[in-house]
Amino acid sequence: MTVQELYEAALALLSEQVQRAKSYNIFKIPIVNQIIAECFDINNGIRASEGLTPYTLAEMPMMKKEEDVIPYDIRLLRICMPYGVASLLVIDDDKSKASVFSEEYNQRKAKLSFAVPEEVVDVYSEVE
Repeated sequence: MTVQELYEAALALLSEQVQRAKSYNIFKIPIVNQIIAECFDINNGIRASEGLTPYTLAEMPMMKKEEDVIPYDIRLLRICMPYGVASLLVIDDDKSKASVFSEEYNQRKAKLSFAVPEEVVDVYSEVE
Protein backbone atom coordinates (compact mmCIF):
# COMPACT_ATOMS: atom_id res chain seq x y z
CA MET A 1 0.00 0.00 0.00
CA THR A 2 1.31 3.45 -0.87
CA VAL A 3 1.14 6.62 1.21
CA GLN A 4 -1.54 7.94 -1.16
CA GLU A 5 -3.64 4.77 -0.87
CA LEU A 6 -3.49 4.90 2.94
CA TYR A 7 -4.45 8.59 2.86
CA GLU A 8 -7.39 7.87 0.55
CA ALA A 9 -8.56 5.05 2.84
CA ALA A 10 -8.53 7.50 5.76
CA LEU A 11 -10.43 10.10 3.74
CA ALA A 12 -13.06 7.49 2.86
CA LEU A 13 -13.60 6.83 6.58
CA LEU A 14 -14.11 10.58 7.01
CA SER A 15 -16.56 10.66 4.07
CA GLU A 16 -14.23 13.10 2.32
CA GLN A 17 -13.46 13.17 -1.38
CA VAL A 18 -9.82 13.46 -2.40
CA GLN A 19 -10.57 16.48 -4.60
CA ARG A 20 -12.32 18.32 -1.75
CA ALA A 21 -9.75 17.48 0.94
CA LYS A 22 -7.00 19.73 -0.37
CA SER A 23 -6.47 21.34 3.04
CA TYR A 24 -5.34 17.93 4.38
CA ASN A 25 -2.80 17.28 1.60
CA ILE A 26 -0.01 19.22 3.27
CA PHE A 27 -0.23 16.95 6.32
CA LYS A 28 -0.51 13.64 4.44
CA ILE A 29 3.12 12.48 4.55
CA PRO A 30 3.96 13.70 8.09
CA ILE A 31 0.81 12.08 9.49
CA VAL A 32 1.49 8.80 7.69
CA ASN A 33 5.05 8.85 9.07
CA GLN A 34 3.66 9.40 12.57
CA ILE A 35 1.32 6.42 12.24
CA ILE A 36 4.16 4.30 10.84
CA ALA A 37 6.21 5.11 13.94
CA GLU A 38 3.29 4.34 16.28
CA CYS A 39 2.71 0.96 14.59
CA PHE A 40 6.38 -0.02 14.36
CA ASP A 41 6.39 -2.41 17.33
CA ILE A 42 3.08 -3.98 16.30
CA ASN A 43 4.41 -4.61 12.80
CA ASN A 44 7.55 -6.15 14.31
CA GLY A 45 5.38 -8.39 16.48
CA ILE A 46 3.50 -9.57 13.39
CA ARG A 47 6.80 -10.17 11.57
CA ALA A 48 8.24 -12.15 14.50
CA SER A 49 5.06 -14.23 14.83
CA GLU A 50 5.45 -15.24 11.19
CA GLY A 51 9.13 -16.13 11.53
CA LEU A 52 10.35 -12.97 9.79
CA THR A 53 13.15 -10.81 11.12
CA PRO A 54 11.82 -7.70 12.89
CA TYR A 55 13.02 -4.32 11.65
CA THR A 56 15.64 -2.48 13.68
CA LEU A 57 14.96 1.10 14.75
CA ALA A 58 17.36 2.24 12.04
CA GLU A 59 15.12 0.49 9.49
CA MET A 60 11.93 2.27 10.58
CA PRO A 61 10.36 3.39 7.31
CA MET A 62 10.28 7.13 6.54
CA MET A 63 8.04 8.06 3.66
CA LYS A 64 9.00 10.99 1.44
CA LYS A 65 6.58 10.75 -1.50
CA GLU A 66 2.96 9.79 -2.07
CA GLU A 67 4.06 6.87 -4.25
CA ASP A 68 6.28 5.34 -1.55
CA VAL A 69 5.18 1.84 -0.58
CA ILE A 70 4.78 1.28 3.17
CA PRO A 71 6.55 -2.02 3.96
CA TYR A 72 4.17 -3.11 6.70
CA ASP A 73 1.87 -6.11 7.05
CA ILE A 74 -1.25 -5.71 4.92
CA ARG A 75 -3.53 -6.37 7.91
CA LEU A 76 -2.03 -3.42 9.75
CA LEU A 77 -2.24 -1.23 6.66
CA ARG A 78 -5.85 -2.03 5.81
CA ILE A 79 -7.47 -2.77 9.16
CA CYS A 80 -5.81 -0.33 11.53
CA MET A 81 -3.69 2.46 10.10
CA PRO A 82 -6.44 4.30 8.14
CA TYR A 83 -8.17 4.99 11.48
CA GLY A 84 -5.01 6.48 12.93
CA VAL A 85 -4.49 8.69 9.88
CA ALA A 86 -8.16 9.76 9.94
CA SER A 87 -7.98 10.69 13.63
CA LEU A 88 -4.91 12.89 13.09
CA LEU A 89 -6.35 14.55 9.98
CA VAL A 90 -9.36 15.90 11.89
CA ILE A 91 -7.82 16.46 15.31
CA ASP A 92 -8.01 20.27 15.00
CA ASP A 93 -11.31 20.35 13.09
CA ASP A 94 -13.56 18.01 15.02
CA LYS A 95 -12.39 16.74 18.42
CA SER A 96 -15.29 14.32 18.85
CA LYS A 97 -14.75 12.75 15.42
CA ALA A 98 -11.00 12.56 16.09
CA SER A 99 -11.74 10.85 19.41
CA VAL A 100 -13.97 8.23 17.79
CA PHE A 101 -11.35 7.40 15.16
CA SER A 102 -8.55 7.40 17.74
CA GLU A 103 -10.44 4.94 19.94
CA GLU A 104 -11.12 2.67 16.97
CA TYR A 105 -7.45 2.91 15.95
CA ASN A 106 -6.30 1.90 19.45
CA GLN A 107 -8.72 -1.04 19.58
CA ARG A 108 -7.54 -2.26 16.19
CA LYS A 109 -3.89 -1.92 17.22
CA ALA A 110 -4.64 -4.06 20.27
CA LYS A 111 -6.28 -6.75 18.12
CA LEU A 112 -3.24 -6.88 15.85
CA SER A 113 -0.71 -7.08 18.69
CA PHE A 114 0.68 -10.59 18.54
CA ALA A 115 2.38 -12.38 21.39
CA VAL A 116 5.73 -13.69 20.28
CA PRO A 117 6.76 -16.92 21.98
CA GLU A 118 10.29 -16.99 23.35
CA GLU A 119 12.27 -19.71 25.03
CA VAL A 120 12.14 -19.53 28.81
CA VAL A 121 15.50 -19.59 30.55
CA ASP A 122 15.76 -20.82 34.12
CA VAL A 123 17.84 -18.17 35.83
CA TYR A 124 17.50 -19.85 39.25
CA SER A 125 18.92 -23.26 38.39
CA GLU A 126 22.44 -22.22 39.34
CA VAL A 127 21.44 -20.47 42.58
CA GLU A 128 22.01 -22.58 45.67
